[in-house]
Amino acid sequence: MSFRRPSALFFAVATGWYVGLLALGITGLALGVGYVTLWPLTVGACVDLLAAAGSYTRANLAPRLVRMRLPHLLAGVPFVLIFGGTLLPLVDLPKYESWLTTWLPELLVITVAGLVFYFVSINRHVAIRYERDSVVVDWVAEPDARYCRLVRAISVGIGCGCLVLGFVVDLIVNPFPGIGGVLLVQAFLAGRPREYVLFESGLCVHRPGTINYQFVPQGQLRSVDLTDDRLAIRRGFPWPFPIRCATTTIRRPRWVADELTRVLTSTPVDDRN
Repeated sequence: MSFRRPSALFFAVATGWYVGLLALGITGLALGVGYVTLWPLTVGACVDLLAAAGSYTRANLAPRLVRMRLPHLLAGVPFVLIFGGTLLPLVDLPKYESWLTTWLPELLVITVAGLVFYFVSINRHVAIRYERDSVVVDWVAEPDARYCRLVRAISVGIGCGCLVLGFVVDLIVNPFPGIGGVLLVQAFLAGRPREYVLFESGLCVHRPGTINYQFVPQGQLRSVDLTDDRLAIRRGFPWPFPIRCATTTIRRPRWVADELTRVLTSTPVDDRN
């Protein structure tokens, strides 16, 4: 089993683990007992097995989840609650601070679990596309110079600000040093090339050396703009910024742009299977 290209079994195990963890937590809260006591563990294990079996027998589950953006919500909502909790005490909201203190361990666990499930779901969807779809066009390209300068400036500015804020602000949870470090690393990696694979059902983006993919469904591709120095692909929610490639690093950029435009303007593809 591979995390980069999860098999159906790998995805089923991850789904069962995530749903079983939720069931364990809900049972413990409902019964008012510890999470690692008999009933929560029993219910969590049973739900884990049922969810894993159901996921394994439904080959279209990962594409449906990705199309519904459910993995994005499962990973993003707990993180927003934690991050918001670090800021709200600055405006004197003691009730939220008390709530966050009480539920912080659970939020941290479900955030990590949601991130793992997010990566496995996206990667499983990409693996299914490779198994079942034909590649329309693929290319490797570096981001264009303007994009690199903008990302580096923003990442360095906000990253340094987060590091300073992390040392001067006393909070219950202080994610600012970690966020600042991630942004500074992002500034360093901004110019690295990315691999792009276009299917009829959407566009897959992967940065070499990493384990996760992005998949933009066909219905989320908005427009393609080709100039002498860059190829820009605009996307819909939840991707706020366009993909920008330097044309000097693309073989036959006009052909790539034409294929992108054709897929973008074609009849929407049902990628549930």
